[in-house]
Amino acid sequence: MPRLLPNLWLIDVHRNPLRFWRRLVGTKIEEFAGMNLTGGWVADRLSGSRLSGVHDNLVDVVETKQPSWRRGKSLIRFEKDYAELERLYLPMADDGETVDMILAISVF
Repeated sequence: MPRLLPNLWLIDVHRNPLRFWRRLVGTKIEEFAGMNLTGGWVADRLSGSRLSGVHDNLVDVVETKQPSWRRGKSLIRFEKDYAELERLYLPMADDGETVDMILAISVF
């Protein structure tokens, strides 16, 4: 498990309106992005199709309360020399029902 920590994200779910806050972003992810991502709204660092793709995936996890897995090109940085990215979003609910956080892992 310790080897995976640099690849983890913790994303807080805020409602009214539905938004996503980057509570914690692992060092491997920040290295890939080329910037500090911890703290701040997901929408602040993305735009256009990148934003809509990430946002739609996060909304789907919140609404379905089901994990989401994806493998392919990164939606965050297309220009990186990684063949592909694999990511998993896991819904978490403090009350056991309402998704209020998403635990994510991204492996490049």
